[in-house]
Amino acid sequence: MAVDVLSYPPVVSLLTEERQAYLSVQGDGPPHVTPMLYGLGHGRFGFFAEAGTLKTRILADHDGAGVLVRRRRSLFLASGTARLVDLLSPRSVLRGRRELPRGALLTASFTVRNAIDLVAFVRDAVRGQAGSPPMRRALVTFEPERALFVSPGGLRTWGQWPGAPLDDGAGHEHAHLDVELAAATAAGPLPLPGRWDPEREQVEIPRWLTDTVGFDGGPVAIVVDDYGAAGPAAKQGLLLKGESIVVERRADALVLAVDTERVAAWDGVETDSVAVS
Repeated sequence: MAVDVLSYPPVVSLLTEERQAYLSVQGDGPPHVTPMLYGLGHGRFGFFAEAGTLKTRILADHDGAGVLVRRRRSLFLASGTARLVDLLSPRSVLRGRRELPRGALLTASFTVRNAIDLVAFVRDAVRGQAGSPPMRRALVTFEPERALFVSPGGLRTWGQWPGAPLDDGAGHEHAHLDVELAAATAAGPLPLPGRWDPEREQVEIPRWLTDTVGFDGGPVAIVVDDYGAAGPAAKQGLLLKGESIVVERRADALVLAVDTERVAAWDGVETDSVAVS
């Protein structure tokens, strides 16, 4: 059941000011996470994804997804239903037909919110720095079914989470984290904030959050993304995928060791992906 979270003023403020969300999906394999620009409308997020990518292939058959948006002192996390609407795919249009009436508003919101990036995309395309040729985009809508919002004022939740979160703001630390981690949780695929230690190949996730969403290790994907300027040519990032196991349960954090199986890196539109033995 959908929840009316995108009309809550503090959430609206966060989502209006922030530019980028992390979208996590999962098919038959490990979870996947991607930083994405978004629009808002009809109680939904609207994303545009390149057709034929791993994300869109997963969403063609699996509609469980999670979204994370955060800044230093505020965090919004939701799990729910994602729908792919690719107008050149009859199967996709059939599966996502209920989202078609909402497409115009989500597209307009996306265009207005991300006008600078869209102009930069055209600039990079003219310069041959946006891929050759730029791939077509498909609309992805996301409707929250459960959500939580953390701010200096405390914690508020919507819907039923697997674990019972704390009642006040005490212990909801998340300010000094530096990566996003896609995890297979009891609430579905979710992007969670974490702190990565590259020397030990370990990641720390706030304990209150892992207890709330129901996560205790398993397949993960960890992303570090540099959104320093508009346009695809300016993007840099790193994605690690592997299996995680719990090595320490602290009061403030769950510490996991990650056995990395694949690493992908991108610099502009140039992407390399290698398996790790």
